[in-house]
Amino acid sequence: MLDWAHDLVLHGVANDSDSDHSCPALDDLVAVGFVTRSAGATRITDTGRTALELGVPSRRERWTLRIVAGSAGFLALASVGERLF
Repeated sequence: MLDWAHDLVLHGVANDSDSDHSCPALDDLVAVGFVTRSAGATRITDTGRTALELGVPSRRERWTLRIVAGSAGFLALASVGERLF
């Protein structure tokens, strides 16, 4: 599981965007083998692509998060309403 900084840099390398080649997150990604550097260019490896795919939540996970967040909001409103009335 990648943290937000490494995920952001890995997405940038995958999309061929210009990124800062001296950032520590990129150095970490090179060290673990998700990215390779050659002749000043950075490229994502197959392992890096797999890490990106594993980091994408499934449709079920997205719906579950929405339901849990909605339920928590409803319970918070119900408890506030109960105290007021």
